[in-house]
Amino acid sequence: LDPTQVALDPVAAYQRHGEGGRAIVFCISRKHAAITSEEFNSAGIPCAVIDGTMAKGLRAETLQRHRCGELRVLASIGVLTEGYDDPGVSVAILARGFGHPGLYIQCCGRVLRPFDGKEKAIIIDLIGNCWEHGSPDYPWTYSLSGKAMKSNVLKDAIRQCAKCGAIFAAGKSCPNGC
Repeated sequence: LDPTQVALDPVAAYQRHGEGGRAIVFCISRKHAAITSEEFNSAGIPCAVIDGTMAKGLRAETLQRHRCGELRVLASIGVLTEGYDDPGVSVAILARGFGHPGLYIQCCGRVLRPFDGKEKAIIIDLIGNCWEHGSPDYPWTYSLSGKAMKSNVLKDAIRQCAKCGAIFAAGKSCPNGC
């Protein structure tokens, strides 16, 4: 896909794969986040935009509404990428590309934290970031010289299930049992 294309509409992707979990959609622009939020709300899935221009009080209120489940989805533009900690969030929808693997891993990490009652994290990659950077759970080499981050796993070690679209390590079975 080119950087302006997505494999599946974020709402359809959430409905198909999100299992009703609290989600963050990582968007490319404020306009994209606004459109995404409108589409979720039109589908009956409560969603709000969160971005860096929001007043602190409104941002805190929006995050609290998401934390308590009143909002199922947040359409984020540059706010929840790093340092945000709500371990109850179980779905990350990557509706944008990430030029740097560090930011990609940070965004995926928003859902990888353990939480009571949370059985799994779901990362829905609509752009193909995993093909560019590898799986976020693969081992990485960090360096202060040269390329700052490098995946220790070859990209050809990644497979995609033809039936459900899941991405997994080569030599393993589809995690969804397909």
